[in-house]
Amino acid sequence: MSNLPNTSHWRSLKESARQTLEKLQKEMQDYFDERSDKWQESDKGFDFEETLDELASVISDLELIDI
Repeated sequence: MSNLPNTSHWRSLKESARQTLEKLQKEMQDYFDERSDKWQESDKGFDFEETLDELASVISDLELIDI
């Protein structure tokens, strides 16, 4: 039975997922911040910012998962 996944393993996977998503968020935010104001205010910029907001929501929701 010791080869079966357990809560410690799952917590570790959850933490790894959180770290990966936060890295993704930072890289995407840096990309957004480096674009011109014109781009940020364009449809592409608004869509990109919406994706960033959705990603932040996913990261926040991940914290609600109690393992």
